[in-house]
Amino acid sequence: MAHSIEVPSEIIRKWQEFVNLLAEIMHVPSASIMRVDPPHIKVFVSSTSKGNPCEPGALDTGPYCDTVMKTGQPLLVPDALENEAWKANPHVKLGMISYLGVPISWPDGRIFGTICVRDNKRNEYSEAYLKLMLHFRDMLQADLKSFATLHGQLEQHEAKIRRLVDANIIGIIIWDLEGRILEANDAFLRMGGYDREDLISGRLNRTDLTPPEWRERDARTIAELKMIGAVQPFEKEYFRKDGGRVPVLIGLAAFGEERDQGVAFVLDLTERKCAEDALRGSEARFRDYAESASDWYWETDPDHKFARVTDYERLLARGFAPASRIGLARWEFATDVESEPEKWELHRSMLEARQPFRDFVYRAARSDGSLVYYKISGKPVFDANGEFRGYRGTGADVTGLRTAEAEARENEQRYRKAELELAHANRVAAMGQLTASIAHEIKQPIAAAFTDATAALRFLDKSPPDVAEVREALTCIVNETNRASDVLDRIVSLIRKAPPRKEVVDLNAAILEVTALTHSEALKTGVTMGTQLAGDLPRISCDRVQLQQVMLNLIVNAIQSMSSVEDSDRELHISTVRIEPQGVCVAVRDTGHGLRPESLPRLFEPFYTTKPDGMGMGLSICRSIIEAHGGRLWATRCEPRGALFQFTIPAD
Repeated sequence: MAHSIEVPSEIIRKWQEFVNLLAEIMHVPSASIMRVDPPHIKVFVSSTSKGNPCEPGALDTGPYCDTVMKTGQPLLVPDALENEAWKANPHVKLGMISYLGVPISWPDGRIFGTICVRDNKRNEYSEAYLKLMLHFRDMLQADLKSFATLHGQLEQHEAKIRRLVDANIIGIIIWDLEGRILEANDAFLRMGGYDREDLISGRLNRTDLTPPEWRERDARTIAELKMIGAVQPFEKEYFRKDGGRVPVLIGLAAFGEERDQGVAFVLDLTERKCAEDALRGSEARFRDYAESASDWYWETDPDHKFARVTDYERLLARGFAPASRIGLARWEFATDVESEPEKWELHRSMLEARQPFRDFVYRAARSDGSLVYYKISGKPVFDANGEFRGYRGTGADVTGLRTAEAEARENEQRYRKAELELAHANRVAAMGQLTASIAHEIKQPIAAAFTDATAALRFLDKSPPDVAEVREALTCIVNETNRASDVLDRIVSLIRKAPPRKEVVDLNAAILEVTALTHSEALKTGVTMGTQLAGDLPRISCDRVQLQQVMLNLIVNAIQSMSSVEDSDRELHISTVRIEPQGVCVAVRDTGHGLRPESLPRLFEPFYTTKPDGMGMGLSICRSIIEAHGGRLWATRCEPRGALFQFTIPAD
């Protein structure tokens, strides 16, 4: 509140001169500055002129100043004895029968008080006197404006300091020269594990908190405070409550002219010290790694010519004399510049653009003529002015790695070839298990064609020949031969040995072709086969033969699983469904004996089988095929019996 703001003593002294001068100029016994002090008005500054009854601090209960402050306008009372309304003014009883006063306001318009003069005789107070009073009032208000601005800034600064203290970002303490800690924020207390009770009890003392080896530094600190009032931040330690120590950075500043109290800002350096220790350890480890690593380090000048190569330096230190690369650019001794021009053109363009690069591999020749492959990485170096000074980086001999990679590629090719051979063998084996059923599928259309041909001959022997019946019989023969041909085509496509080929496949159609091949086998074992194929499947890009091999394995396994089930409840259900994100899920469910819990984790392992005559490769190959297509294959036990195999294929 404005009435609680303390006016500085230097302003009070200035105002005292104002009222003394005003009383002298206007030849009156009393000139005063009144101030609002709710609920009263008090004499704030009063002239030292002879006969002035208004003492500083005295209450003013009369209507003179009260009227000025309420109306905000100047008030002139030439003679209070002539007006009953003014006779009650206490100053009239003191002999002050005339009055001239003007209001004083803060910059925001609130009333500070009045500046007024009183006389013990009738006084009309000329217009010049009123202007003089207003002039003095303006100077007072200018002082209030300046003071209010400074006070507002001070309050803002104090608020910022208070926020800093309360924020507990760093430790802050208020101290005296005897070492007592008069106040501290929570951040400081936490550093040492202290609580506010320790502070209130007076047990916290800077001297007692300081280890003996730091006492001499504290003595210098006190001397600096007395001399210049501040101490630049320095590092020291404090005792913790548990007896341990906490490293801190502390800076101090003293208050006032006496400099016997002040504030200190304390920063906990524990984390920084730990980081420094960790950094020193990392630097030591890096030196060890650098000294023992097979990698080497290099530097080039602005023309990209080697200025330093540590590998060359190490060899020289051992007494070897290798061919020096110092003063040469790498493309001046590399042996693959002409054979791989695009690679070198890209590399040199990156160097000219001052870009960092990683894992650039090039070929060179050793001093004995043997070839070596180097892999290097580097980054540009600039000085403080931003001038390019060259490159700095690391290098390694990757000749062995390149050889190993070539061997790995050959092994991968052999492995893929063996995998294809194995997959083909697995398809042939699966088809072998269906030999009887496939023979039945082929015999049926052949037998039907034979019957139709016999009938056609009979119709031709008639007189006259029954041409219509012959045509119908021949049409049936064509249909049956096409049916047999389709069966043979499906068999050939599954048995043939061909490299993988991805194409857009109608998944439902591919599945139906496999179910057609296995239909007779299902009937022979009493299995009812049903399908539920979704009609809104997305496009699938896959190897049709490999995908049909997966379906063939899963269907044959399901039929075999149900062949030993005694009751007639043998059902095989195949379904497809769209899944999100875009893809397809295929499910094959049977009502066989099901899967044992202990076999589930190993079900897709190579050579693991639960069949007495099984190879244990079928499901392993199926999973490899599905994963190669970006999908997933898994199995689930069904209750009360049976198994569910599902796989996903992503959309094209």
